[in-house]
Amino acid sequence: MFARIENRQQDRLATNVTITGMLLFIVTQWFFVLYVTMFVLYVFSFRDTSKDPLSKTIAVNTTGLLLLWLLVFLLQQFLR
Repeated sequence: MFARIENRQQDRLATNVTITGMLLFIVTQWFFVLYVTMFVLYVFSFRDTSKDPLSKTIAVNTTGLLLLWLLVFLLQQFLR
């Protein structure tokens, strides 16, 4: 869904962002935290120099981001 991050340090940082975002969501139960976490991961995925052309990376990452936002939105509507 997102372009693969080859750099181990950036991958570790993205993993920490994901874990922190999920823990904050569990504690606060604010769906806004999930939306921000996904957007931060979207930005992180562009920081790595990818072998794919930038236009393909943008298309793949944007599609992945929109699908995740849709999933969280549907989850949010279901849990209300």
